[in-house]
Amino acid sequence: MVDGNVFSFTVSPLANVSTTVTDVGLGIEALIFGYLLLRDRHDSVRWWAIAFFAVGMAALSGSVYHGLYHRLSHAAATGFKSLTNVAISGSSGAMVLGCMTSFLVGPVWRIGAAIVGLKFFLFCHLSLTHPDAFIYPVSDYLSAMVLIGLMSGYAYGIERAAYAVWIMGGIGISAIAALVLAIKWTVHPVLSPDAIYHLVQMIALYFFFRGSRRLCDRQLVND
Repeated sequence: MVDGNVFSFTVSPLANVSTTVTDVGLGIEALIFGYLLLRDRHDSVRWWAIAFFAVGMAALSGSVYHGLYHRLSHAAATGFKSLTNVAISGSSGAMVLGCMTSFLVGPVWRIGAAIVGLKFFLFCHLSLTHPDAFIYPVSDYLSAMVLIGLMSGYAYGIERAAYAVWIMGGIGISAIAALVLAIKWTVHPVLSPDAIYHLVQMIALYFFFRGSRRLCDRQLVND
């Protein structure tokens, strides 16, 4: 290994193969969903496109770290962890803004967006200054799930909004994925708990995609 270089020149297999491969799969799925939503005329849907792109960035950055951390310099490993954490916070904020845009307009929306922006910068600061503390992006993501769950539940209760069922389903599946990771559950030695988490999250992303593509901007509905 050459000191100071990002990569060593020793030939060795990927570390955490199942985690790396499923991370790549999750990232590709997220990028495809983001692309499919990007050209929608509704800002609420486009916010979700940004969220999917951020998820894709987080997953692909995570795959590099999980697969090559034994060949990365400390600085490079820290950089990939920080990128992953910031991208997770970005996806959390974009998801919240997407749901907010579906039923808030005017000053109320702007106030909500400002709060979401401040939350994003706060968690980015924490993630960048404490790259090894994964609790910060996880806390940000969990708070986003609570917020979009409350908004989706409200939308379903008041309007029987079709998107709400899919999004709440995605939240439920994400909760199952988090539980799998928390208890370190696995079905086969080849599959790490992280890999199973990614596989379950891929199902959750599909639910989020099906729900987000049904969103309509409140402003356009009122017009």
